[in-house]
Amino acid sequence: MKKILLLLIAFSMFSCTSLTSTIKNTPNYIEFNKNDFEYTKQVTSTAKINFLFGIPLSNTRKSGKFSDGSTSIVGFRSKLNKAEDVAIYNLLKENPGYDLVLYPKFDTKSSGFIFTSAQVTVSARLAKLKK
Repeated sequence: MKKILLLLIAFSMFSCTSLTSTIKNTPNYIEFNKNDFEYTKQVTSTAKINFLFGIPLSNTRKSGKFSDGSTSIVGFRSKLNKAEDVAIYNLLKENPGYDLVLYPKFDTKSSGFIFTSAQVTVSARLAKLKK
């Protein structure tokens, strides 16, 4: 019993040490000024998509998004329908080198019931960072 008590006292004299080092957490955004960008005049692009029971039949792989799935759009709702997404894709493809789509406006014309055809025209200004 004495040996067990001595062992417990010996183990309690050794303590675990934890060393930590911390840095100040910075915000996960970068603040830009309006003057940090070059802007275009209003540019437009059009996309036409056919749907069957609401499922797109063409242009299904075209997307105006970053590789992580987020859109490069400022001033618009976060969720685009497929035709709007293709119109943004066409806008960025026709105007290479731009980083942002600013305040897009969509004009949608659709026809049909089971087999639907949608034509979307997007108008927006584009911006890119100055060098």
